[in-house]
Amino acid sequence: RTHNGTEMRIPKFSTVFEIPLTRVDYFVKLVINEIMDIDQDLGESYISMVAQDLFLNSIVSSSKENADESINRIIFYLMQSIKKYFNHRTNETTSDFPRFKLMMPNIREAIAMAPIRSKPKRSYDPIRELPNPEGDHIPMLIMRLSRSYKKYWNRFRKSLIEFGKASELFSDIRVVGDESGSISSFEVQVKVRSGMFINIMDVGYGVSQSLPVIINILYHCFNGSSGNSLFLLQQPEVHMHPRGQAELSNFICNAFKVSGNRFLIETHSDFIVDRMRLLVREGVVSESDVSIIYFEPNGSSVKLNNIDLDKYGNPLNCPISYRGFFSKEANRLVGIEE
Repeated sequence: RTHNGTEMRIPKFSTVFEIPLTRVDYFVKLVINEIMDIDQDLGESYISMVAQDLFLNSIVSSSKENADESINRIIFYLMQSIKKYFNHRTNETTSDFPRFKLMMPNIREAIAMAPIRSKPKRSYDPIRELPNPEGDHIPMLIMRLSRSYKKYWNRFRKSLIEFGKASELFSDIRVVGDESGSISSFEVQVKVRSGMFINIMDVGYGVSQSLPVIINILYHCFNGSSGNSLFLLQQPEVHMHPRGQAELSNFICNAFKVSGNRFLIETHSDFIVDRMRLLVREGVVSESDVSIIYFEPNGSSVKLNNIDLDKYGNPLNCPISYRGFFSKEANRLVGIEE
């Protein structure tokens, strides 16, 4: 304690907060727990944003606006210390799992997205949300980006708009709330064909279901997880119209080319598969970059067929049952009965 407040010291830096010692101690414990819970590969900027939010919620200070630099220094120090611990622990244990290394070389994290994402809300309270496969944390993430990281948000938003326009789902996106920086509820709005910004609750369900997938991919790619992340996407096309599904293939291929991250996609969408084949034909991606695994029912079991593509995007080594249903439907339309 000092006569001005509570002094915190880390190597080569110290700062004084005008708050009780017990509140600083509480804040530090919260930040440590948060960093321990969050995958370190999410990126320092995300952890910093979460910790800033913890600070605002756990400490009442008369100098919040001047605390950002001090808090970021403290967070960075705590984060680096915990990373050293994790690296030491990892070096001791990874040799026990050689099969994992063989199956997933260079993969440091897996980011999963559930087949049904969280429902949109009329407004959101900026409560603390940890990343989960349903994407509950996405609204809070973009709120923090738009409010505290303007330059980052502008770049991020530009990529979102490019996808929104190409897919014809939306042409702009924004977060609307209290601009004073205080903790309050906020809305997520998108601009649609009418040219007006509309609450995400009042547009097609495909918008709210696609945004968690797109934002999650963008966020990890922007945070430098190049080449060492594996995205596990279950039915990313849910509630999207055909053009949106096709543009999702474009988006994933571009993310793969830019970042080198890998994508394992479980889908029922012909539009996703066919656009991927078209991108191979056009030379956007190589045929060796794409593999189709077809699940073929076989009694009470399922047979997995690995289907490769040639340089024209044509599938190779297909089982007879592959697309058999669609061939039969097309024949019936023209009056050919089998």
